[in-house]
Amino acid sequence: MLPVYHIFEDTNLLNRVRENIEENISHATPADANLSERVKDPLLSSIQAEVLRLYVNVCIMVNSPHSDVPLGRWWMPKGSTALVHFGITHMDDSFWNTKDELHPVKSFWADRFVTYPHDRPKSRNNNLPNPQRNDGKPWCSLQGLEASWMPYGGKS
Repeated sequence: MLPVYHIFEDTNLLNRVRENIEENISHATPADANLSERVKDPLLSSIQAEVLRLYVNVCIMVNSPHSDVPLGRWWMPKGSTALVHFGITHMDDSFWNTKDELHPVKSFWADRFVTYPHDRPKSRNNNLPNPQRNDGKPWCSLQGLEASWMPYGGKS
């Protein structure tokens, strides 16, 4: 429900989503609409990913049964268990695209995961393969987020 809340809260976003849906599936009957194609839509995918980034705070338990593990300045002793909270990485403003701080990480921004041609995110690893589409349209990519976006606790 949070994606719906944010879509209806922002009139511009609501209009963009409506235009997108009308352009792509309004000609189909509900039974014929290819909803799996909507999952590929950059804006709708970004809205869902942003809701997961902003609101899902997952903790996982990890242990090291065989050896001590270095954790920056600290060590996790062999045989110990630790709790890892991913909400911290979801709010790391040194990593996430804020469009020059116009969209702080603590607020919802529907386009945070959308990359427009000629507008690459400044915070992510630029050594990654460029997932750019050949048609000049924007895209949504989760590449490079493996250690910073874990809405499901493990594999994203």
